[in-house]
Amino acid sequence: MIFCGVVCVLQKMDKFTFSDGLVRNALTGFGVLQVDVTENSVANKALLKRFSLFGPPAIVFFAKSSSNEMNRVIGFQNAEAFLPVLNSVVVQSYRFIFSLICSV
Repeated sequence: MIFCGVVCVLQKMDKFTFSDGLVRNALTGFGVLQVDVTENSVANKALLKRFSLFGPPAIVFFAKSSSNEMNRVIGFQNAEAFLPVLNSVVVQSYRFIFSLICSV
């Protein structure tokens, strides 16, 4: 799940990370959800608290058929830094991505 706001690190990740061919290939088979957490609402605060996050950006990986967290990335990572994390998740057969990225 991608949580984002009007201006966020997601744009930088799109440009420098998710546009990379190796990253795109490694993401094959992942599901991605997106939620806007720009508003500092009670619901958004509760969601951040539920995942023990102070705020975005973060990417949290979960197993395909469970809510067990497998790995997480906090902050911006370029393709070179992100690919080893992504590959470790793929190797462990995790196929669902839950993301928390961005807020104003």
